[in-house]
Amino acid sequence: MSTIELRIMAGALVASVALAAGAWAQPLPKKIIEFGWDVPDTAYLREHIRDMEKLPFDGVVLRMHGARDGEKVDGYTVFRKEAWQRSWFEQCAADLRATTFSRFTDNFLLAWTTPGTPDWFSDEDWRAVTNNIAILAWVARQGGLKGICFDPEPYGEHSPWAYADQPQAERYTWNEYRAQVRKRGAEFIRAIAAEYPDVTVLMLFGGSIVGGALEQADPVEALATEGYGLLPSFIDGMLDALPPDALIVDGCEPGYYMEQRAAFLEAYHRMKQQVLAVISPQNWDKYRTQVSAGFGLYPDRSWRDEKWGWHVDDPSKNYYTPAEFEDNLGNAVEVADRYVWVYTEALNWWTGKDVPPAYEQAIREVRLAPKLKELATLVVKHQAPAEQLVAYLPLVWKFHQDDEGRAAGKGWHKPGYDDSGWGTVRADSQWYKQEPYVDLTGDGWGRVWFDVPASAAGKRLYLIIGALDERGDLYVNGQLVHERRPTVPGGWREPFLVEVSDAIKPGARNLLAVHAMADTTLGGVWRPSALVTDIYALLR
Repeated sequence: MSTIELRIMAGALVASVALAAGAWAQPLPKKIIEFGWDVPDTAYLREHIRDMEKLPFDGVVLRMHGARDGEKVDGYTVFRKEAWQRSWFEQCAADLRATTFSRFTDNFLLAWTTPGTPDWFSDEDWRAVTNNIAILAWVARQGGLKGICFDPEPYGEHSPWAYADQPQAERYTWNEYRAQVRKRGAEFIRAIAAEYPDVTVLMLFGGSIVGGALEQADPVEALATEGYGLLPSFIDGMLDALPPDALIVDGCEPGYYMEQRAAFLEAYHRMKQQVLAVISPQNWDKYRTQVSAGFGLYPDRSWRDEKWGWHVDDPSKNYYTPAEFEDNLGNAVEVADRYVWVYTEALNWWTGKDVPPAYEQAIREVRLAPKLKELATLVVKHQAPAEQLVAYLPLVWKFHQDDEGRAAGKGWHKPGYDDSGWGTVRADSQWYKQEPYVDLTGDGWGRVWFDVPASAAGKRLYLIIGALDERGDLYVNGQLVHERRPTVPGGWREPFLVEVSDAIKPGARNLLAVHAMADTTLGGVWRPSALVTDIYALLR
């Protein structure tokens, strides 16, 4: 019997952290973006968009390939000394203009720092870089994309971010390089903004990548020996010239290796607070309001490991099982301000090659969680949409205290048990507040019968329980369907959902019995509940 727990309280806790960190006052819808070795180009997107949008992503990272005298030009290697021409990429813009998006709302064009050969002190080199990124921004806006996916990782022999690797490191001091890189960062974002003023720049990682330096007594000086030591200066420059409607996302690529919610929360704090130690104070307000915290996940990260490999037919053998991926993706989505990106290498989402279905389903479950929260809120208000509603549960229940906690042995959970001698409680108020059970503590049982129409036959059916204070076991027609043990603070006041397809009898009366338990006063089921179906239609 599968159970989908609503990620509500954790999201509320994260929202409070975000507000304290200076993030948006109103939470934005979370977005899951696809990126990996299967990255499509604009021509592929134009041809296959309808099939691509069947997958549970909110957007995709794209490459653009231009043409110069019949030869292909990789339109993502922007950090080069050679300047592109806009005419080389006219077809990319045309591909995007001809593509009608229905579900993919947040799409990005890829920009690499590779080959990373421009000299920070060469105006000629940087005219080429700013020309190239401006063309890429022009294509993105022409095509109605959300913005640019900027990957700072150097894949070639030269790193633009390590001071020791710079060709003129002996001529210019560390602080002179910092100032020059900051200047180039401002030029970089100005070139983008000239074409796309309200752009979103999704950086696969931002200033948080230098976490080691942030722990030092003098973080700025510690950056001098960091592999990405100059990247914060570049971001500082971007902030200098960032238009008011533009956004930078720190995509936190180290999210690949996070496996607990606490790790995501710690990284969030690093992105929103600790990074300010290497950002100029005059940019702190802009950083707080225009730099968003995101996360990257890497479900097939151990595919090259001889010990693990990548198992399509039995994904439980993978290092990152579907269940673990779903849990971590849920953590990332809860904690991120808006964007989470899923990176893969061994599989191809678009062709279906080596994609275990369970990983796709994991994404659907995580995307479903906020929709279920909305549905649960409507159930509590008795406003559930007709497409999902099968039946509301009656508000008047039979009730009996269980002094010994052994009532299951007496058959109190079974349909055949005679509860005619029991009292009653209402399921829209906590039980211990109702006469004659005021201040009741310990265990208690509630039973309620409800009719399920025959039209529910063959459908997947779910109970949405409005709230259960504090914990309990749920039985449908005598069958244990869920053991409710909240693991987050305040779980006693939040709705949850349980699949009951195998226990429900369509076209008949059905029994829900709840063994409620509490260490203090017994609240029981105290908000309206309902039987629902077709929950995946909420993702359309």
